[in-house]
Amino acid sequence: IEAGCAAVRVNPADPGAMVWDLDQLPLPAWDLLPNERYWTIARPHGGHFTTGMEVRYGSMMTSLGCPFHCAYCHIAGEQEGSIAGPIGKYRIKSDERVLEELEVLKALGTQQVFIEDDSLFGSKKRSLRLLRRIRGEGMQILDVNGVNVIHLLKRWQPDHEVLEALVDAGFTEIVLPFESGNLRIMRKYASNKLNIEKSNIEALIKACKGYGLRIAGNYMLGYPDETLEEIETTVELARRHVGYGLDAANFFLVMPLPGTPLFDMAVANGNLSADFNPDTMNWTKANMVNTVVPPRKLEEIRDNAWETVNPESHRANRRAMVVSATEA
Repeated sequence: IEAGCAAVRVNPADPGAMVWDLDQLPLPAWDLLPNERYWTIARPHGGHFTTGMEVRYGSMMTSLGCPFHCAYCHIAGEQEGSIAGPIGKYRIKSDERVLEELEVLKALGTQQVFIEDDSLFGSKKRSLRLLRRIRGEGMQILDVNGVNVIHLLKRWQPDHEVLEALVDAGFTEIVLPFESGNLRIMRKYASNKLNIEKSNIEALIKACKGYGLRIAGNYMLGYPDETLEEIETTVELARRHVGYGLDAANFFLVMPLPGTPLFDMAVANGNLSADFNPDTMNWTKANMVNTVVPPRKLEEIRDNAWETVNPESHRANRRAMVVSATEA
């Protein structure tokens, strides 16, 4: 919807014709979606909802792009000089535009709003101002995609100003991308965006819970040169986080998406099979070969980590979210 911009008459194949002022984009046509059908099925792409809870959700973006250039992310390949051009550059909508979109969603009967920004706090000053203007809108807001951990910290400790602004604006759930328990991996693949040795993550998790936020963590396993010991370190980090109060831990196998630096690395280092087809990549599978830890072992570790690290309440909730034939 966001990209359906015929009204602004751009050529999507020409990076020079990209819309840099996001307020020029037409409002997303949420009213054209089968919202009632979506709400009946009640399976948004994230969030924690109990059985029988009324779910009337919509998704929106307040910004595009990200200041970080992680090797596994498409944004890292969307820079100046690339085929796509610098469309990964961080761009924002005005406060007024965001408030207008929230009003449209509210008028449709939406109760839960998922913020889909790649980096909600790409500009911390702007984001704090926006959150304070959203306060009082009465929406339940969730961000399961783009709140980087470093943006919730100030001098390695919880930034209570940010946490309070999130809660006051209506946020009820956020997902924190911890990525890895290894500094080497963070520095090589994840823009060195979080120093896990200096950051007081225990205090951050407890602060989030103190403000009433439900929080999950994302962890990535299976980089081409990642050792078994490094993977186990990440799993144990997630286990400690759950011990601090994290509600859920999500484990993902690294994917070499075309257009990312990781894909180029995989091609150069023989980590793609001879019959590799990006159209058949599956996020539930280990899609690389010749990794230090073999693909099947990675899937086994991922599955075991999810079962043993997460509380039974979360595992039961996820299983209950499987859509039945009658619901679909």
